[in-house]
Amino acid sequence: MSLFDSFIVKIALGIVRGFMNETIGQFSTEELYDAIVKNQDLWTATPDGLKEKGRDFKKLYGSLYRKYSEKITTELILSWLLKDHPDLHRTLLDTSGGASWIKNQVEKIKREIFEL
Repeated sequence: MSLFDSFIVKIALGIVRGFMNETIGQFSTEELYDAIVKNQDLWTATPDGLKEKGRDFKKLYGSLYRKYSEKITTELILSWLLKDHPDLHRTLLDTSGGASWIKNQVEKIKREIFEL
């Protein structure tokens, strides 16, 4: 991976982490539990400004990102949540279906923000 590619991947990771913090961070543990149980889509709760940042990134770097999209994994997202929102991380792990719910959300976020 070139230095430029590495830089782009770091930007992509930062965008996804920002998305998770702005979107999931607005939930209380009770609201996150309800979202998991009801299979609520996080993308619909995403602030428009953050969606627009993702679209701009996609226009500029989408084809490059696709080469490295495997770097953004559910495990990585969960590690961020453990650091940034430990109460929400625990809710995800303790709620039946939470692990599969977050995995589906991560894949959707990657498609919405990065894929062409």
